[in-house]
Amino acid sequence: SRGGSPGHVAVRSALAWSMYELARGEREESGAQPRPEAASMIALLVEAISQATTASDALWVCCSALDAMVHGKPRLGLVFMEHSGGPLLLRMLKSGRNMGAEGVDFREALAYLCASLADGSARIADRLRSEGVVHAIIEDGICNSACAGRDVEALMWSLGVLGGLGAVLDVMVAQGMRQPAVLRGGVLAICECAWHAVSDKEELARLPIALRMLLEVYQREEAAGSKMRDCTKALGSVIACLAPHVAPGSVPDLDRGVEVLLARFQVEPISSPGSCVGLGKEEREDLSKSDPTSIAAEVAAEAIGRIALFASEWRQALRSCGTLEALTRWIRCGKAPRRLQKYLFWAA
Repeated sequence: SRGGSPGHVAVRSALAWSMYELARGEREESGAQPRPEAASMIALLVEAISQATTASDALWVCCSALDAMVHGKPRLGLVFMEHSGGPLLLRMLKSGRNMGAEGVDFREALAYLCASLADGSARIADRLRSEGVVHAIIEDGICNSACAGRDVEALMWSLGVLGGLGAVLDVMVAQGMRQPAVLRGGVLAICECAWHAVSDKEELARLPIALRMLLEVYQREEAAGSKMRDCTKALGSVIACLAPHVAPGSVPDLDRGVEVLLARFQVEPISSPGSCVGLGKEEREDLSKSDPTSIAAEVAAEAIGRIALFASEWRQALRSCGTLEALTRWIRCGKAPRRLQKYLFWAA
């Protein structure tokens, strides 16, 4: 329905919601094959988005439905691109800029749609880059003064998928001091970019810069009393990727980063047997999951295990500085939740 009357707008909104529910249900079914009518559904969603009278909540639903449909399904991503997907994304990014603070949900959904399209196909990612989507994500999204929360974090994630580590670091340097959400989103994006850097020499060369920036963010969060789970995870990802290429003692930032990871085991979990008296098994697990010390230690243990697994020189260095004893102490303290214990045993 292409009309602009209230009735036509209502029909498009109802149609978008229906397709969103179908797409979401299909995505939740592990291994489900795309519906035969999926291509037609994408065409209808594109048509709804293209209408100037489509309401902002309907635009969010359309983007969310498209994301659910193309996520992990490159063939459907190509169908979207064949319907002038690149120009449509550019137009939506610009529309999101003009929505102000009310467009948070829409900008977030749009960012994840861009990421799903690019993550599923190198061919689609190249097309999106060539059509200027990376520039639009930065200028119309991240640098938009109305963006300040989860929409910026999602846009930074999308930027990492499309633009790589270099683009993420550039924006963190330019905008991070003014927009805390840029730093938060950048930290999450670095986690993903770091693993892709292993097979890309240019991206690998940028990891020391990312490490230096993460150490600065970590120091700032530590001073502010933040939980630091995400920053610890990003540090661990970068260090695990760099360690096989850099010997202990040769790069001060890398040595400092490993020290930061090991420092997570200097304080034991806050939960104790006494604090769990009267609680059931699931309640004890919920308590331990809320303990920031255990949460940060879990991601640190995972990183230390990866470093030891892939870098023999670092494995010896970690043994010589008492890492095994620290891990053993945590295992024996009786306060670590089951998931953390798994990582502690693996790292040890």
